[in-house]
Amino acid sequence: MAPAQDQRAARLLGELETEVDRTVDRLTGIALTRLSRKDEQGASGADRAHETAQVLVELSDDLAERGSLVVPRIADHGSGSQLAVVGHELAEIARDRLDAETAGVLAAAIKQLRDLRASF
Repeated sequence: MAPAQDQRAARLLGELETEVDRTVDRLTGIALTRLSRKDEQGASGADRAHETAQVLVELSDDLAERGSLVVPRIADHGSGSQLAVVGHELAEIARDRLDAETAGVLAAAIKQLRDLRASF
């Protein structure tokens, strides 16, 4: 492992933790009616949060080299808590292996979280 890559992965780990917290704050601070409102494609904000949580779990599965887990679709008002759990789990898995592959996974997760937050 190259030290520069380890530093990049460590930096991205910090960014992931920040993005998880920001996104969770957005989800838990939004009015339930807005979180439940459907967009033009028929997806609500809670639906998009669930999709993001599933992507984060899949990224965790890849890093942990485990079988695929399925994130259950819970009530809209729980979407922030669900995203917090899966986001922090990804951070914990990544913390144990800060290499080039992990840096790529972290960058993808950060993009997913930023895209979700921008959708509100």
